[in-house]
Amino acid sequence: VRDQVTDEICELLTWTSAKVEFHRGDPPLDIFDEDHFLPKLHISPTSMVMESARRQDEWSEIQKILPSLDDIYVHNPESYFNLASQLENASEREVLAAVDGKRNVHEIIEAVHLHRFDVFQCLVSFIKNHEVYPLKPNELVNVAMECEREGNVAKALAQFLRAEQLGIVQFDLPKRIAKCHEVLGELD
Repeated sequence: VRDQVTDEICELLTWTSAKVEFHRGDPPLDIFDEDHFLPKLHISPTSMVMESARRQDEWSEIQKILPSLDDIYVHNPESYFNLASQLENASEREVLAAVDGKRNVHEIIEAVHLHRFDVFQCLVSFIKNHEVYPLKPNELVNVAMECEREGNVAKALAQFLRAEQLGIVQFDLPKRIAKCHEVLGELD
């Protein structure tokens, strides 16, 4: 629980703007379930701020290498089997196994049940060492079309948009994006 709270607070401390309200006393019962009150953690605010600053420094480096959480990564076939047998770290093995050419970074995080930051660090290491690489825009479009056929319209939309961000030019891409928005009820 402590690690989860640390992750959430560190992420909160990276927000550039927010509107928040603080109230003295116990939180209202109509907002939180009773089981949210059970764990009592004692976390040093100073250590939390220091950890957040460390992560923020690392995060700026991570973002250079891992520009979008909507990217889908695939193994480098030349190094995969060699790498998989050499990894001693269980977290790295778990992340590498989740890289399947279909999951985006969000889905890899969900699949491995590790802390987000640990997943980012593993992926960055793999990318730097040319052990995984992102799908090309045309490959993202193919994944998006497969997601459309499977009824996963939200993921299809994310992949179409990412391919568009990466500069792919396809005559029907705007139409496919609009159709996804329409199906999701995001257009009038």
